[in-house]
Amino acid sequence: GLDGSGQVVAVADGGLDRDNCYFRDAGADDDTEKIVHYDDSFGDKKEIPMGHGTYVSGIIAGRKSSNVGYADGVAPGSKLSFFDMEVGSTGIQDPGVSRLFASSFNSGRGAKILNASWGRGYKGKYSAFCRDYDNALRSKYSNVLFVASSGNTGMGGVASTVQNPADCKNTFSVGASLSSGNDARSREMGIEYLADYSSRGPTFDGRFKPDIVAPGHFIVAANSDPSVVGECDGTTAPNVQKSLTAGLGVQYVSGTSMSSPVVAGTASILRQYFAEGCGSLLKALLMNGAQPLTGGIQQYDNNQGMGRLNLLNSNDIQLITVNDKRIGNGDEDTYDIQIDTSNGCDADLRVTLAWYDAPGMVGCTNCLLNDIDVYM
Repeated sequence: GLDGSGQVVAVADGGLDRDNCYFRDAGADDDTEKIVHYDDSFGDKKEIPMGHGTYVSGIIAGRKSSNVGYADGVAPGSKLSFFDMEVGSTGIQDPGVSRLFASSFNSGRGAKILNASWGRGYKGKYSAFCRDYDNALRSKYSNVLFVASSGNTGMGGVASTVQNPADCKNTFSVGASLSSGNDARSREMGIEYLADYSSRGPTFDGRFKPDIVAPGHFIVAANSDPSVVGECDGTTAPNVQKSLTAGLGVQYVSGTSMSSPVVAGTASILRQYFAEGCGSLLKALLMNGAQPLTGGIQQYDNNQGMGRLNLLNSNDIQLITVNDKRIGNGDEDTYDIQIDTSNGCDADLRVTLAWYDAPGMVGCTNCLLNDIDVYM
């Protein structure tokens, strides 16, 4: 089955507790090691209790070293390339696009997906930060999908609260939806509802954000405890209605920092299936398969983007056409599609257009340089 095998996901975050049972290598060869690259040349390599990087990495690709665990990741067959961004008491710091990308992709053992569950706190006009990331993704790293958490400042439905780098043009911005069952507390609305704190669009120049949402509220994840080697599951199944913890090595966590790695892990599974998929193709597949939330907000808006992640929809593609043809100003491409309904075909027809745009000018008010539209 599909579990992300053969894929490497890069994570840029705070320190990772490699002794947790969800990351401990079963051996010393390439087939068994979970963390194939760990760059601490920028960060401090410290593993702190309840560490952010441990949560995020576990959600993407954690796998219990013995058997199935409560906190196995979305893509447990994937490997991890980790860039430590945490610098002492100052927290997570930005190393700059050149250093981050060189470590994650050039040295990162073939990583084609990067998860960024952090933000600069900046919410404003198009920044030099976005210019640099957009330029790198378009010009040098077009085969990479950069997944970024939208932020947690949308409480009360406040608009234009998506943070850098999630508000950049070529990053894939992820908001958070709620959970259900044992992963939800009483009076919470359930999986069809957006988490109230999830940051909303549009961007300050009017672009649609976030791109998509995914479960991010009360997610079971690997937990860090540097004082323990091999911390793991508790004796009973996690239940947020009883406790936020489930053993030393497992913890409930919430925020768009948790929904972003859900998407990154899902993208790794998609890339296992579409092995040559570039970043914009993965973006199109994820958005194409998204399922609009039905709870209290409009479909396809700046609250939920294209809707909640749905891997079954994204992977169940009957026909895929990749068009890398260049298109000029004023050009049109026309495609004719015939749908045979004689055998009772009831599949949806969904068309999604995605591309990596050229970087805009800092402070631009109309930042899309290539405004491309699809008409059906």
